Amino acid sequence: MVKSTQKFREMNVEEIMSSLKKEKNELLKLRVSKVASGGASKLLQMKNIRREIARMKTIMREKQLEELRTKYEGKKYAPICLRTKGTRAMRRALSEEQKAMQTVRQQKRANSFRDYTYAIEA
Repeated sequence: MVKSTQKFREMNVEEIMSSLKKEKNELLKLRVSKVASGGASKLLQMKNIRREIARMKTIMREKQLEELRTKYEGKKYAPICLRTKGTRAMRRALSEEQKAMQTVRQQKRANSFRDYTYAIEA
């Protein structure tokens, strides 16, 4: 299992795509032979091939995300798939700068009625 994932990680995307097509064809042949012969002996092979296909797709997705991360690194906006998920409330929450903003009226009140600090001798 580890050997196969390591093997796929060393391949480039085109090689993974070609091996993915081969595996899908193999799976199709096994499905046809299972129906034709009616045997359950193909089930284990089908299971292994489905897992191999899933591994290939996972590694392809990881490579795609890595390319996107390098492309959008340091930019203002990033695709949704690269943004942190968080909760809905966290995504909609105000930033610290927005929280600190005051209306004109609040600014006038803050300037007119400042808090006084007194020096008290002990």
